[in-house]
Amino acid sequence: MENRSHALLAGLFTIGLAVGLVIAAAWLGGREGPRVPYVIVSRVGVGGLNRDAPVRYRGVEVGQVDRVRFDPDDQHRILIDISVASETHITTRTFGRLGFQGVTGLAFVELAEEDREEGTPLSTSPLEPARIEMRPSALQEFGDAGQALLVRVNEIAQRLSFLLNEENQVKMANSLASIERITERFVSFQDRLIPTLDSLPRVTGRAEEVLVDGKTLVAEMREVSQQMQTQLKVFDRVGASADQMGTAATDFYGTTLPGLNRLAEKLSRTAESLDRVLEAQSRDPQSLIFGTAPPEPGPGESGFSTRPRE
Repeated sequence: MENRSHALLAGLFTIGLAVGLVIAAAWLGGREGPRVPYVIVSRVGVGGLNRDAPVRYRGVEVGQVDRVRFDPDDQHRILIDISVASETHITTRTFGRLGFQGVTGLAFVELAEEDREEGTPLSTSPLEPARIEMRPSALQEFGDAGQALLVRVNEIAQRLSFLLNEENQVKMANSLASIERITERFVSFQDRLIPTLDSLPRVTGRAEEVLVDGKTLVAEMREVSQQMQTQLKVFDRVGASADQMGTAATDFYGTTLPGLNRLAEKLSRTAESLDRVLEAQSRDPQSLIFGTAPPEPGPGESGFSTRPRE
């Protein structure tokens, strides 16, 4: 009888404890307030996300995951039904991403807002839950970047393998040998160039002397040019005088000389006439006193005589 009484008491205690837990759970659940449904649409994997996983808004737990399923209209999309507290500030700028709890690998949904500008409140209802975009998490982005990096590393490895084949190795060896020869020639050229560079100061000094001589020569040429200009001016004046003399000579030959020629002709005729008069006077000096004798009569004229006159 005593054992039965102990078993009965233990059973009653267990039943009372269960009822108390149910009442406490109902009371605590009533304090959370009403929840509203949303659907998160994801095109990336949601590994580690299970039903009843927490939903957090900026780190604060505001709801839970109700179901994870594929979109019947597009099998590439995953639909995550969630319910969150109605007072949660969900807007058109809200987006979701996966977060992971410590080292357990269990995932939860993290809701966040874009910082660019404030969005408008997103309306939802049980019949038509509003949809929220799921974006890759930092770990997923890192994984995608790592995968892309591995692809790039694989491509680089293939290119290096092609670059380092036997034919290219021979070409590279020849190129290195050519570079070595060019380097040796450059060193030799440098050795020959050093004396030239050492002689540059002397060449510069001589160039300065040549420049000074050149300046002196230019100054002398300027003086010669000025003297030549002076001589040209004298020649211009001489030319002008020659032009004037030419004009005077032209006038002399054109007007004065013909007059002198005519005067000389007249003087010549006058001299001839005077010679004839003087000759006549020398033959008959008395004609100067008695005048010129009349000419002797000619044949057929009266007084013509064949005897010569005494």
